[in-house]
Amino acid sequence: KKKKKKKKELDPENVAYYNNRAAAKTMARQYVSAIEDCRLALRIDPASYKVIFNISRIVEIKLNWKEKGN
Repeated sequence: KKKKKKKKELDPENVAYYNNRAAAKTMARQYVSAIEDCRLALRIDPASYKVIFNISRIVEIKLNWKEKGN
């Protein structure tokens, strides 16, 4: 049997892959790792509005979290 390659290995220039993974990490409250994926995506496409939106969601979540005293 052939081993299945990870999607990242198949297409390291795929902005959607990093952005979707960042969104999943955000849902899992892995914010630092999610921001790292967004940074990787922005290196590929600095004008990606979807990635910028994703970053803004993470920042908003973190700010709301801090305001609640967590």
